[in-house]
Amino acid sequence: MNNPFELAVILDEDISAVAKAMEESKPRSSALDRSYVRTVFSALEGVLFALRQEIIQADNFGTEFMPKERAFILEKKYNQRTNTVTKHTFRPSIRESICTNTGYYARSKGLKDFRFPETSGWDDMKKAITIRNRITHPKSIEQITITNEELEVILRAKKWFTTEVMAQYK
Repeated sequence: MNNPFELAVILDEDISAVAKAMEESKPRSSALDRSYVRTVFSALEGVLFALRQEIIQADNFGTEFMPKERAFILEKKYNQRTNTVTKHTFRPSIRESICTNTGYYARSKGLKDFRFPETSGWDDMKKAITIRNRITHPKSIEQITITNEELEVILRAKKWFTTEVMAQYK
């Protein structure tokens, strides 16, 4: 089983390595800027995957979660007519996954005080997702340029996830 906290520490080392390379790069490297964004989101997706695996493997998975919720966690389609989880794949957006799976993880652990932090950090995360999507699926050269302000948004979003979401689990 992947421990999401151990995984987060290891993946944070990747982020730190890219950040260090960015600091040492003179002149500034657009490739490193994009690598930083991709690394942050790779780490985030890895942690979200580990959270989902812990939920699925929890003893209360079958009883704590309704079929529609289990379908979301398993990334499977839900058949509302039969109230069943189907075998067909469903891929929630990263935004949906952050909103939903973080709360489901808290619930699976019996953390009644967990509150999804809809703060300015969440606003930054939504902006960061847009930046990530833009550079991951560029349609023009202009779309792969990341400004200083956008890098700050990415940094604040990462900090929000660590200090306002993950910190509630400890």
